[in-house]
Amino acid sequence: RKARSKRGAKTTKTKDRPPIEVFPEVESSATFTLVSGEKVKTRRRTNSHTRTTSFVATRITMTGEKKSFGKIAEPFVCGGSAATFASIVIHPMDLAKVRMQLFGQLNPGKPVPGFASILTTMVKNDGVASIYKGVDAAIGRQMVYGTARIGLHRAFSEKLKEMNDGKPISFPMKTLSGMASGSIAVCIGTPFDIALVRLQSDSMAPVAERKNYKNVFDALTRTA
Repeated sequence: RKARSKRGAKTTKTKDRPPIEVFPEVESSATFTLVSGEKVKTRRRTNSHTRTTSFVATRITMTGEKKSFGKIAEPFVCGGSAATFASIVIHPMDLAKVRMQLFGQLNPGKPVPGFASILTTMVKNDGVASIYKGVDAAIGRQMVYGTARIGLHRAFSEKLKEMNDGKPISFPMKTLSGMASGSIAVCIGTPFDIALVRLQSDSMAPVAERKNYKNVFDALTRTA
């Protein structure tokens, strides 16, 4: 009886002992958005029995995720603003470049002056505002061309990446995106480019042949 009771107690104790499965892995997860816009879901697994922790990071495919208007417009606004600001800063040098190119045609046989000499002469004769002649056309060009080129390139690249199951696109696909966005932007911005050159070169023509454009819109309408 004693043996049976001991055996029975031992059996009862074995039945009461919790199995190994009583120590499951405790899993918690969190979602993070990377700077590039990708979303990564990080899972944290903690084994209560072994007290070990492991981390598993998984990229979340953004297929079908609806973006806000601000997120869509962001590359267009940032790209256009940056291109416009850069165009304003370098406009005097661009103006001097055009005048240097035309000087050889209008004055054959004479040495072409440097851009510093051209800008200095313009400031002495016509004031500081003269070196910003046609800046409104430059701003209009970049607001159209720069905005479309940079914004469309981002939009095309993200669409190609989405079609590639969220994986980084290859160099040929990036090239295709850049060529497509640049071609569309050039088609849109060419009228402003023509107006810019006409405004910059008009003052170099003889007085009787000058058009005396008032602004970029005057140049566009009279050119058309």
